Amino acid sequence: MRISSITTSAVHVNHRGDWLFVHVQTDEGIAGVGEASHSGSDAETAALIRALEGKLKGRSALALEEIWDDMRKDAQSRSDFCALSGIEMALWEIRSKAEGKPVCELLGEPLRKEIKLYANINRCTVDRSPEGFARIALAAAEEGFPAIKLAPFDEVTWKSQTIKKNEEQSAFGLQRVRRVCEAVRPSAEVFVDCHSRFHPDAAIRVSEQLHEMGVTWFEQPVPESDPDEFSRVKENSPIRIAGGEEANVRQTYRPLFERNGFDILMPDVKNIGGIGELKRTAEMANERNLLVAPHGPSGPISIAAGAHAMSIVKNFMILEYPFGEIPWRKDLTNPPEEIKKGHLILSDRPGLGLELDRKTVSEHPAGF
Repeated sequence: MRISSITTSAVHVNHRGDWLFVHVQTDEGIAGVGEASHSGSDAETAALIRALEGKLKGRSALALEEIWDDMRKDAQSRSDFCALSGIEMALWEIRSKAEGKPVCELLGEPLRKEIKLYANINRCTVDRSPEGFARIALAAAEEGFPAIKLAPFDEVTWKSQTIKKNEEQSAFGLQRVRRVCEAVRPSAEVFVDCHSRFHPDAAIRVSEQLHEMGVTWFEQPVPESDPDEFSRVKENSPIRIAGGEEANVRQTYRPLFERNGFDILMPDVKNIGGIGELKRTAEMANERNLLVAPHGPSGPISIAAGAHAMSIVKNFMILEYPFGEIPWRKDLTNPPEEIKKGHLILSDRPGLGLELDRKTVSEHPAGF
């Protein structure tokens, strides 16, 4: 079974960006789909995927590991790794369809078929007032999501990097968190993302205030590019520290692992190198007694890919889901994602269990 073509399609989502999909076709009619969204430049990633078609066309579609190794040698940028990840997901789909099994059964013995989700409400919240966040958070909680995540610190400027300035800037963000906690607790946990905005000492002080509100985790409080400072925040924070969404392949984590920088690891299937590398990363984290909660506020293909990997992972905690971004998400795949009480139900169909609906894709084209 040989690769006959590799193409892309994309849909426009909202003011926060688009979703980019990868389609791998074989000469025997079996096709696979992956996702390469959120690289920072969809146009660049799509161009890289087109270039990779020339290198991969004619190769065995079942030689997944060999192809991954070859693509990995040349991957350097985030766009490179998103392209690699999207093609890798599609090749897993092809292999599993050829064997007539869902992807999770090719990865190992599934431990669960219902994957616990948390609702990321940040991307859909246009009204950034405390009440605006609380309203969306309550809607997610009422749909049964067991945890809600927001990124409340819009006013905090990383470049200021002073304790006093960070504390002044964080005041309104803390109001947002407090209001969300009031709206959804005790039925749902609350997670807080910081997008690396804080001075380390300010991050420690803010973590203490979040702890008093009952927040479960504090995500990317400071830049991970400085493992020593990240580790210092973790050592002095009363709540768990999460991070690692931007890593490319599992070796990227070693400096933070060596400094005991995480409580919760958040690899993204679109950045890390695909389904197989996500699984290997989770296994490496398990050796260090770390929980894994994959990052990925993106389209249904990458969510499904992450869910299949997490179905076999012992140290799985929870998977990210972008809540409320578009009203037509359910129309984007056949069948639609099946979510019950905040859990994604894995399909027993071969592949990832979802096929993109070409009509819906054509109705929402991305402008690049």
